[in-house]
Amino acid sequence: MNLNVTHRIHQAGTALAIGLAAALLATSAQAADPGHHPSVVVSYDDLNIASAAGAQALYARINSAADRACGGEPAIRELRLTQQYDSCVDAAVEQAVHKVDSARLQALHAERKATATVG
Repeated sequence: MNLNVTHRIHQAGTALAIGLAAALLATSAQAADPGHHPSVVVSYDDLNIASAAGAQALYARINSAADRACGGEPAIRELRLTQQYDSCVDAAVEQAVHKVDSARLQALHAERKATATVG
């Protein structure tokens, strides 16, 4: 799985682009172009990510963008695709959180990962 997460600075503010190539979730047109990475831009210039509320809002946006970039959650009966989707989302979120480089966002992510592992 090839992941590409980059910062983009727009004149309107700060945004994070989440780019992913999920081989089996790609359409046939995308599969024909191995250099194609679906991406979703996550804007967070309106958030104070140093605050708890701002970090939570950005984390929700990152998760939503990862869901879209990974092709959306497959049907529960599609076990192999569900595993690939989960791996894709986990990797995209992990990389995006790292790229934002916010201690509060990283702490929130670590907390959510620990909770998901337990439950």
